[in-house]
Amino acid sequence: MIKGGFRIIHSWEHPKLSNCGFSELFIYGEMPGGFIIGIAGARDPTPWGVGATRNIVGMLVSDGYIIASGVGRGIDWIAVITALKLGGRVVGVPPYYNYRTEYLIKHGGVVITPEIEPRENVNRLLAYRDFIFACISD
Repeated sequence: MIKGGFRIIHSWEHPKLSNCGFSELFIYGEMPGGFIIGIAGARDPTPWGVGATRNIVGMLVSDGYIIASGVGRGIDWIAVITALKLGGRVVGVPPYYNYRTEYLIKHGGVVITPEIEPRENVNRLLAYRDFIFACISD
């Protein structure tokens, strides 16, 4: 176990991670099986964007889909909160451990991240996060 219950996951341990090109990532929880829909969007969404995100995530969760998010502010985070409130399953892919990561873990989400503590350029970690997010989304 790594800090706070995280463990190292090797890319070959899960089919959706096998094409990511990372030999190791950090994970909290277990990668769920099922169809994963990635939700990402504006950091400063309009009221219409907020409502549309809630409606779409609500429909996806009610149909049993897993929601993936980069866990950023705005649409990403609205998708996470909405899915969790509706009892949905969420996989968060933050660039590194932060307060949103803690919230997601406390509310039953799975977290996959390239770093626990940022040791690299944050922009590079954001790019890694985006790539992992794309790999796990169906």
